[in-house]
Amino acid sequence: ILSWDEIVVTLFISKYSVYTLPRRMWNGIRENTDPTVAAAAVVLIAITFIAFVIFAIQSRRNASNNAT
Repeated sequence: ILSWDEIVVTLFISKYSVYTLPRRMWNGIRENTDPTVAAAAVVLIAITFIAFVIFAIQSRRNASNNAT
C-alpha cells in the first residue's frame, strides 16, 4: 500500500502497473459494483471510529484523574 488518500495524485503520478488502495477502489467503482470495495471502505471507517472512541475515553479518564 503506497497511498491511503489523494486519488487524483495517485491516478496521475503512479505507473499503470502499481495498484494502490485508492486506485484499486476507484477502478472497482468505475468498472463494476464489487462488494469488496464497499467492505474495504467500511473497515477503514470502522477502524477510524474505534480509534477516535478509544482516544476520547482515554482523554476523559486523564481529565478526571487530573481534576481530583
